[in-house]
Amino acid sequence: MRAEAARQSAVSILESSRAAAHARRAALASAIADRDGVHALRERTALDLSRAEELFTRELVAKQFVDNARADARVSAAQFAAAEQRVAQAQRDLESAEADARMRESGFEPQQIGLRTAEARVLEARAQEQQAGALVQEVRVREAERDLAAAQLKEAEADLSMAVLNVEYTEIRAPIAGVVTRKNVEPGQVAQPGQALLAIVSLDDVWVIANLKETQLRSIRPGMRAEVVVDTFSDRTWKGTVDSIAAGTGSRFSLLPPENATGNWVKIVQRVPVKIVLDPGQTLNPHTLRAGMSAIVTIHLRSR
Repeated sequence: MRAEAARQSAVSILESSRAAAHARRAALASAIADRDGVHALRERTALDLSRAEELFTRELVAKQFVDNARADARVSAAQFAAAEQRVAQAQRDLESAEADARMRESGFEPQQIGLRTAEARVLEARAQEQQAGALVQEVRVREAERDLAAAQLKEAEADLSMAVLNVEYTEIRAPIAGVVTRKNVEPGQVAQPGQALLAIVSLDDVWVIANLKETQLRSIRPGMRAEVVVDTFSDRTWKGTVDSIAAGTGSRFSLLPPENATGNWVKIVQRVPVKIVLDPGQTLNPHTLRAGMSAIVTIHLRSR
């Protein structure tokens, strides 16, 4: 009875060994097929990298294009190395399974089965150790893919930022609120950086420039109260305050300042711009004061 049970156990182990060997052969074939596919991918990415570098030397593509090709080549090379590891591991597994099957077929005595089983387990442990090394290589492949994905994410974010900026460029915003008084461009024209497109006059922040004679400035000081009457509305008076006095005469900063030749000099009374800021809440714009209107200014010398 014991001999028959041992024989049946040996037959069962033999069938299991043959099935394991068959499965190892299929796993080896699959690993070889995967390796061949990854090998083709590695060859293609290496060729793409060579072409990208050549185009970059001829200044036909951006450096980012070369970096992407180099990253693809690095990932495919790591994948091929991992596939090679898997093929080697599958080959070792097949050899171990075939050796185990041959051992079963050679007709060992039942008492020797335990020894051979222990030896098979040692071989299996070694195979698992090598498989762990292949998994480490696989982790490196995934890390390379992660780095590639991170680089592609940064590139996409940069493209998104550029797209958002380009959209913002399609809308022109004035730094102040006002009314357009002159337009320097027409629809269809290309605007250049720094080009003046429009002239805008703010009707909320209004002041008056009084060109006073230089002989009148002796008693004028910032802070003095003033009254302004424009020709358009001669029946109304605007109140304001002297804000500042220019540091030079109007003629000195004109486009063509006068040049009096020596010996032909005629003394002319110069005029100095004085800025008068109107009190808030009385302009009633945009229905009253306009830029360039003529006005009569009265400054109260004792109102400071």
